[in-house]
Amino acid sequence: MTGSTNFKATTALAAATLAILSSADIATAQSGFKQITTDFGDSKPKGVVLPTICIGNFVVPKTMYTFEATTGNDTDIKILTNPEDLVETGYDGDSGLIYFKFNQNVSETADDAGVLIRFPAGQLESVNACCSQSVQMKRGFTNFQSLTATTSANVNATFAVAQDSGLSIGVSSNAEVNVQVKATADKMVNITVRDEATVGVSGDVSKINCINKSSCKLTGSVLVPAESRTSEESILKVPTCEGIIVDKQATCESKTPNVRVVTSSDLVISGKKEICAGGDDLNGMGGPATPYTEAPTLSAAPTASPAPTMKPTPRPTTKPTESPVELPDSGAFYASKQGAFASIALGGAVMLLLLAQ
Repeated sequence: MTGSTNFKATTALAAATLAILSSADIATAQSGFKQITTDFGDSKPKGVVLPTICIGNFVVPKTMYTFEATTGNDTDIKILTNPEDLVETGYDGDSGLIYFKFNQNVSETADDAGVLIRFPAGQLESVNACCSQSVQMKRGFTNFQSLTATTSANVNATFAVAQDSGLSIGVSSNAEVNVQVKATADKMVNITVRDEATVGVSGDVSKINCINKSSCKLTGSVLVPAESRTSEESILKVPTCEGIIVDKQATCESKTPNVRVVTSSDLVISGKKEICAGGDDLNGMGGPATPYTEAPTLSAAPTASPAPTMKPTPRPTTKPTESPVELPDSGAFYASKQGAFASIALGGAVMLLLLAQ
């Protein structure tokens, strides 16, 4: 009997352990993720800007960025990387945005790369992804308000839980977004897609605007069709085109398309390298684009143009001046302190990159 009792106790313990390890934490443990040191003080960050930048010119591993909502009583933001110490964090207390910088000693030799970003469910409000970055956002965030993807970024996101706020999604310049949403009468979901971008939407939206050779697919209803549009050789596929404005040379097809939203991809991308976004003068940065809050008019905003080549000023409040200032070396970046930011224009958007004092 004693042996049987011990076996049952061991089995129960193993089952309980397995249940714990089946949570999101086991994925990070098995994949070799380690938490990095951050210090946001008493402030509450509310958004993240990608891509991770470099101070200097070097090749980095292509990185998967995964967002998860914390559970239970966990109210801390946690950032974990694989390999360990792949990135450092920067933080702008005025905007509430977190930025990343690659650790050159780690990133130059890494073949696999992933960053896992955990926020309290009601705290994360925005994500800006640019420049061919890969992002997946798992179900669980309840106060998310702005998703912006530009310049060939790829984002999969699920916002299928009850939201405390409306949601604005902007996709442009060859970016691709697949998203699961649910608009209601008082919690609007507005989507703008422009400049050869692609979006797939599972669920209902308030408004959708598909502009300039873009491709848009929607499986649900458009609650405000009179303020929705397809124009400039764009193609919109939606269960019914009734009431939607269809301009000349654009297409709206009344059909329910297939949309696949995948937020369970591997937490790392393996075996791919790329030139680091940024470099000596931070060329190519695409920073937090202005969130799309209203349906655009036909007089579209200008398309994205290359970032300026002048180096950023230490603490600008406007776009960089023509008189460049030398960029600090990598040792000047200190993640735990609020510091000066470099402002970079891309398609009218301004990005602040933290360089600590």
